[in-house]
Amino acid sequence: MTGVLEGRTVRALRVYERRLRWPVPRALAATLAGRRLQRIDRRGKYLLWRFEHGVLISHLGMTGSWRLYPYGAAPERGPHDHVDLDFDTALARLTDPRRFGALLWHRAADGDVERHPLLASLGVEPLDPGFDGARLYLATRGRSAAIKQVLLAGDAVVGVGNIYASESLFDAGIDPRVPARRLGPTRCARLAAAIRRCWPRPSRRADRRCAITHRPMARRGSMRCKHACTAAMARTARCAAVQFEGSYRVSAPHTGARFASGAEHCGRRPCRGVAVETLVRPRGLT
Repeated sequence: MTGVLEGRTVRALRVYERRLRWPVPRALAATLAGRRLQRIDRRGKYLLWRFEHGVLISHLGMTGSWRLYPYGAAPERGPHDHVDLDFDTALARLTDPRRFGALLWHRAADGDVERHPLLASLGVEPLDPGFDGARLYLATRGRSAAIKQVLLAGDAVVGVGNIYASESLFDAGIDPRVPARRLGPTRCARLAAAIRRCWPRPSRRADRRCAITHRPMARRGSMRCKHACTAAMARTARCAAVQFEGSYRVSAPHTGARFASGAEHCGRRPCRGVAVETLVRPRGLT
């Protein structure tokens, strides 16, 4: 997207649905019309569209996406297409079925965008050279919350979501329920290194883990259950995972501890697995 839109001029902004997580500013179309986009940066899960007179802050929420179309070749707008950002060479369309995303404006006159209320409390980026075990150790002092919840909060390190946190904690051999303040310098160094390793490709390390997608006896409108485990973890937990039509099918409940907070048994037959981003707790977890 950066290679297509950076340096281009906004022809028009059309807002079809203002009711996102926060209402889209009414004056945003007039603010952006005729302005040149300098560059697009990222801060955590926020996209920062930098213009000379301010920054457009966008967040995709759970279901949002920006889709690019050549100028004049965009398809007819669908029911979940809420914003069209029309440039001189292309159109960027914001699609968000659940409307958990955001599109806000920060004026240059209000100072550095990093001081915006949504960005001011964000932690360091995982790939920043300044992120290491020592920094993570200082950020977890005095915090009684579980280490996974501290990672999800985003003020110690930014952008580590549910899957990244589960992957990193498993890689570091740390129980996600351990209070953050109980992690010493050694475990913090191990966890920081695991976060950096997992960050570029959290689920593509075939030697350690594989994504398991199970399709239970689904009827129209039902949710698909998704499981994540490895052959080694399955053996440890005595999970009855068998290869089935090129994927894995969980035919019995996991007996290990739930890794992802809030995960529940799906309850559908024949599936009795643990639903949504769950990792089986292996032996030796600390």
